[in-house]
Amino acid sequence: RGAHERQRYDFFSTVAHEMRTPLTAIRGYLETVLDEPHGPETTRRYLEIARSETLRLGRLVDGMFEVSLLDVDPHRISSPRRSDRTTPVAALETALAVLAPRIRQRGVRIEPGRLPSASVAMAFDHLVQVLVNVLGNALDHGRESGRIAIAGSKRGRSVEIRIDDDGPGVPVEEREAIFTFRYRARSAGTGLGLAVVRRLLERAGGNVYAGESPFGGMRIVIALARADRDVQ
Repeated sequence: RGAHERQRYDFFSTVAHEMRTPLTAIRGYLETVLDEPHGPETTRRYLEIARSETLRLGRLVDGMFEVSLLDVDPHRISSPRRSDRTTPVAALETALAVLAPRIRQRGVRIEPGRLPSASVAMAFDHLVQVLVNVLGNALDHGRESGRIAIAGSKRGRSVEIRIDDDGPGVPVEEREAIFTFRYRARSAGTGLGLAVVRRLLERAGGNVYAGESPFGGMRIVIALARADRDVQ
């Protein structure tokens, strides 16, 4: 019981820390718009940044809610249902639309490669959340005005999606730890989003792991089971 309580403390401490950052940014940009005269272009830019931070805060809350449900009911998304068929291309399109304000704010160039047309055995909303969290992590830790590359391929009964950034990367000995709630990166942020990613993927029969990007940063590989009717 003591170990469980410590895990709960670590988790909620992480959440509190993560929520403080977007809330501070939202308040700061809104106060700037209200208190100082600006042109329409500057005002719009400040409001877009505030909106992107609001979206990030919402994703954090959603992830926290998802994890709390998984802890209460470990079988909530224990295995993919036959009705859970999602095309990675469609999920990626939605994830990029969600992240569009942050992508513009960071000035990052997205290089979307060709993704397999095969359906995967995961609910659409869950795959969108996985992609938003992984891409959001790449935006947070990659270079400003840098690049993020997205590619994928079929591997037997699985589909792999690879996301590469050009940030500082993660040492080999820490690559497994980034998918735990206790991990705190050297730069701003924590492993909360990636921890949620692993939980969602494992309960859909998939997995995720980290490697080295050809850009010098981090590569995240998402492995998903192909939907039954697509597997030959």
